[in-house]
Amino acid sequence: MSVGRCYCAPCVGASSSDERHHESVFVRQPLLELLGHSAAVIAADWLVGGTQVVSASWDRTANVYDAETGAAVNSLTGCTIFYPLVAVFIT
Repeated sequence: MSVGRCYCAPCVGASSSDERHHESVFVRQPLLELLGHSAAVIAADWLVGGTQVVSASWDRTANVYDAETGAAVNSLTGCTIFYPLVAVFIT
């Protein structure tokens, strides 16, 4: 596979071009589309166990999704103070 001049971390500063690490490069296709926010999603993360995903949006909501089906499990709304990070703590 020819990629021309490469500027990825393994190639920068190398004395010769070793394209073997480029053999695993592929175009990723989305598996699911998680719907439910009315504004841009600014953060997302996996919940413990890997079966659910939580996302936060500028619409001041946090949504929880089933990671396998993409179905919305829960929507947290009503926040008047916006925190731009999603953090999950298990107690």
